[in-house]
Amino acid sequence: MKKIIDKILEFNGPVENYKQSGLTLVYLSKELKEDRNIVFPDNVAHAFFAPATDESILTLEKENQHQFPEVYKELIKECNGFSLESGCLSLFGLPLGLWEGFSQKEKAFFGMDVIYINQSYAPRKIANKYFIIGRDYYNGNWIGINDNKIHVINKYGKLLGEVDFIAEILESVEEYSRNAEETIAYIKDQYK
Repeated sequence: MKKIIDKILEFNGPVENYKQSGLTLVYLSKELKEDRNIVFPDNVAHAFFAPATDESILTLEKENQHQFPEVYKELIKECNGFSLESGCLSLFGLPLGLWEGFSQKEKAFFGMDVIYINQSYAPRKIANKYFIIGRDYYNGNWIGINDNKIHVINKYGKLLGEVDFIAEILESVEEYSRNAEETIAYIKDQYK
């Protein structure tokens, strides 16, 4: 996961950190960050949260009477969720609790935590077989864990296969960075 965070931070855009939530935003460009006409978070390339603690993981497992898969716990101990590639690729983290004291920018990334996703949002036929940890919004696929292995599942519940999560995300982020100018041009065009 550290490799993914390092790759995200290589992106050539301004970085903004929020201490209370542990949120880090990486903007598409300085120009788009400062353009008041652009609706936030349309100007964000990547966002990620600080690591979850062992204590917070244990507390949520007890509260929900559900033990998280070990592979998921290892991921969130390095990054408690992310929204990459202008929101098209997500890893759902643990909920941060009450929203008091958080900025509007921070709150924009709180809505989809792993507990909410698995209990109330993901299709039952998928969440009953897999512990859903993420979503690829490009094609509607879910990312889930079964037998401590990470899988991609299509929106209809069909298993597409096991994946090397870190390698797949790294490759995707690298491709996004190579095509960043196209994304920036698209956002500028949308706000003419």
